[in-house]
Amino acid sequence: MADLILSVSRTVIQAKGKIINQKGLHEVFDEACGGRLASMHLSYNKKEDITKILLSPCRVVEEFTQDNQGKQLNCRTTFIVDKSIMHDIIKECGDKDAFIEKVWMPYKKARTEDNIALPAVFEKADCFSFELLSCSLRKGSKKATTAFRNRTMGAAKVFFLELFAKRAKDAKKSKPSARLLDELSMIIGEAAYDSEKSYQ
Repeated sequence: MADLILSVSRTVIQAKGKIINQKGLHEVFDEACGGRLASMHLSYNKKEDITKILLSPCRVVEEFTQDNQGKQLNCRTTFIVDKSIMHDIIKECGDKDAFIEKVWMPYKKARTEDNIALPAVFEKADCFSFELLSCSLRKGSKKATTAFRNRTMGAAKVFFLELFAKRAKDAKKSKPSARLLDELSMIIGEAAYDSEKSYQ
């Protein structure tokens, strides 16, 4: 059980111990976020006994289907990213296609065994969006199991959440994404502390 909030920043909250009431914390986040472009991801480091709550300036929609054994399979993950954050990254790369070549492809080659595709990046009036698509083949034409596909999709999701969070961390306070994450980090930090106190 988490019993101490170690740090609170715009994009990362760290708590000593494991947060028990994760469902309640997600409910607080959903209400405070109100559909705006932000997401929250929790991870627990057993060795250090620390829970990390990552806040990122994007909305993530995971699509699941069933495999032949009836298990849940993460086949598609869509990212809708704050325009100012994504624009800065794309500007450094050169253009949207260069973002795929310079940011996605090195990760794909190192971590996915060619199991995930990112076909295109789309620019909209107030955001950028792209999707990751999981396929059933791995490098060398090996069959990708459901566990492998879910694991690689989950890791790729965290890769992008951390990438966007890192950019938002250093963004000017005047940017909408910075203001939103500043607001959410205070709410989530307090909620994590209050929620875990209720379990003591």
